[in-house]
Amino acid sequence: MNGEKFKNNLKNNVIPLRKGEQKIKNYEIICEILNSFLPLERKVIILYLGLFGNRYHSDFEIARLLNESKDDIQKARSTGFKKLRRKINLISHL
Repeated sequence: MNGEKFKNNLKNNVIPLRKGEQKIKNYEIICEILNSFLPLERKVIILYLGLFGNRYHSDFEIARLLNESKDDIQKARSTGFKKLRRKINLISHL
């Protein structure tokens, strides 16, 4: 997935990470964060959250799309969300 394409197409949009929690207004930051993830984690987070023009997908749908087991998808999602929360917390304290 091309981070530069995402930056150019979707700048200044808001990504709600969770209802009622902090929102990030800069897709460049999201792209940088996601590009630091392992490829499977990045793909799973993008598909699960419906980022960058994708629709929301369930773990089952993602497993089918990526030809991975549902357990691998759940593990990648869990790890990816932990990394995402950690990096967002670091950014918000700058």
